[in-house]
Amino acid sequence: MLEGTSRSCSGVATGVAGAALALAALAASADARKPGGRESAAGSIYALCGPNVCRIDVATRRSTIVLRRSTDKEYASVAASPSGQTLAFVYDGDLFRSGRDGRGRHELDQSGYGTYGLSVSPNGRSVSWFARVNSQQCFTDFNLNYICTPVTYTNLYSQGLSEREADSHGRPSTTAGWYRTQLVAQTEPEEGEADYICVIDDDGDCTRTVAQDPARAYSSPSTSPDGRYLAVVSEPVPPENGDMDFEGRIEIWNAANGRKLRNLTEGTKDDTPIFSPDGKTVAFQRGKDILTRAVKGGRPKLVKRGATLTGPSWTRGQ
Repeated sequence: MLEGTSRSCSGVATGVAGAALALAALAASADARKPGGRESAAGSIYALCGPNVCRIDVATRRSTIVLRRSTDKEYASVAASPSGQTLAFVYDGDLFRSGRDGRGRHELDQSGYGTYGLSVSPNGRSVSWFARVNSQQCFTDFNLNYICTPVTYTNLYSQGLSEREADSHGRPSTTAGWYRTQLVAQTEPEEGEADYICVIDDDGDCTRTVAQDPARAYSSPSTSPDGRYLAVVSEPVPPENGDMDFEGRIEIWNAANGRKLRNLTEGTKDDTPIFSPDGKTVAFQRGKDILTRAVKGGRPKLVKRGATLTGPSWTRGQ
């Protein structure tokens, strides 16, 4: 009798424990499905590994060189769509787009030189970049002499994969990315104001502010593929006539209403935030290392040492 009772109680306890484990598993599963919930551990990140382009498996932290330099030429920048079907990269100063891992490359219409800041739209149909352009600035002096001096400025461009020519968006900033099918850019303010982030139109004019704080200067905007979150590099406003460092802490904002949600990191040397394809995690550069952290917080995780992020490039698994 006692033995039977003991077995009966043991069975009940086992059943309760099993039910508790099942509920915990369901809760964890639900949390994993919530936007910004559990940290993403899948997919691949394209980055520069020295002069080559490598693909880093986020789960295993293993890297594979997918585009290898030849002779004295090297790769200078890389970005990818969340699906991984569209890759953009700079090789020996020329701009290309291709399929996964660089297959079927095609050269894009490229104005200027020193191309950098590549970004592929979430739907994989457009590429944006910055390039330096040489021009002249002309004026008439007090003696009515017409004088021209050479100047160099940075221009923002984009090109659809089905288009033959690139569109110029003027000089709104020095860093930009995509918000769904629109460009979002760091906007150079009036003198004495802090740089802020705007959704811009085709002419490079600000149509809606999405991140602004008079005490902070913002750069390197990156949005989650679903358009819910915006990640930016935040640094103190530089002193008068001072330059931005383009590194600081990473902040998360609501891309729809322009409200700050949280500081993702508290460092002063973090830069180049990019989102995972599901929008739950941000990868970023810290010195020579690439780390990740869940949008809702948690401990940063090292993904790769000695690699460089140059733009949004986290793709779904092979």
